[in-house]
Amino acid sequence: MLLELILAAQSVSPALLAQADSRNEAFVACLFSVSREARAGGLSADQFESKLSDACQTEQEELRTVSVRILQLRGHSAAEAADRTARLMRDARRSVVTAYRQPL
Repeated sequence: MLLELILAAQSVSPALLAQADSRNEAFVACLFSVSREARAGGLSADQFESKLSDACQTEQEELRTVSVRILQLRGHSAAEAADRTARLMRDARRSVVTAYRQPL
């Protein structure tokens, strides 16, 4: 088991991890940029949620691609990697909506 973990950790290059960090940063920055714009525009929480659902698609897809690749290199099947990544993307969006709904 420990040997498998060591091999899985070694299978992901530092360059790929750096790429994932960069794409994650771009995705999160995009989500919060949409949030700031929505607040400035006085959008209701429901309007914001609708707007956010269509926003940041390019950043999300770029992060999804590298995340799935990393998870597969770490031993997850393609389906597991895709499911886990999709769940993380939904959670990120849900967190931004939850924060937006909080009173200032």
